[in-house]
Amino acid sequence: DDILCRNNNFNNNIIFCNKEDHIAILNQSLYQSNIPGRFENNKYFNPAEYNIFRIREKNIISDYNFEKWKGFVRSENNSSLIVKKNLLNSNLFVNMSDDSLKVNLNPGISYRDVSENRINSFITIEPWSSKILFADSDISNLPEINIAGGSLNYIISSGIGSDIPLWYNVMGDNLTNPLTITSPAGFEISLKDDVNFSNTLSLIPENGKIDKIIFVKLSSENNIPESGYILNRSGNINTTVKLSGSTNNK
Repeated sequence: DDILCRNNNFNNNIIFCNKEDHIAILNQSLYQSNIPGRFENNKYFNPAEYNIFRIREKNIISDYNFEKWKGFVRSENNSSLIVKKNLLNSNLFVNMSDDSLKVNLNPGISYRDVSENRINSFITIEPWSSKILFADSDISNLPEINIAGGSLNYIISSGIGSDIPLWYNVMGDNLTNPLTITSPAGFEISLKDDVNFSNTLSLIPENGKIDKIIFVKLSSENNIPESGYILNRSGNINTTVKLSGSTNNK
């Protein structure tokens, strides 16, 4: 069934198109003109093309520029469209974990954020959020390591469950060196959830890419570590996954 979408608030978003033919918003209506809601405080990025708002009513498609889109939705007064050539040299940094993530930046590249502030050395990404940076040169072939699923917290009740692994997903792109994964004292890692646990893994990229699930469990030592970090390193880039363990004897 088709659902008529109305009375929504679409506020405080960054809509990012890094190719000239990308559409930022597609508003479809099969039977009549439909305004989906109110739009405010949004930032739209596109490298060249201004007509990035598409309206499809019945079988008629119209591509609107920003001013005409604002008239259509009768809002967006505090929003902006930023057209920048160097959007092609952009990077999305994502933190899919419960802890803040520090990302070290390539020292040979000059970066700016969406507000045109110069960014040096590193960025900090809050939990379950992302940041977009623009570079002054081509970064399409720079190596990357990204993590999904960290951090990992072990709560052991009366000593039961210490052998049950948790996991995270490590993803690499444009890697030219093996990815070495090292666990801290008190933890072990494996590519399988039931065997071959050790303190170190070495993964060979295929065509520069790695996408693996890493299983993590407490080692057989009696002392449960309070915290630690798994190091994921390839060449001169690295990222970490936070680990913590505690005992609940209730």
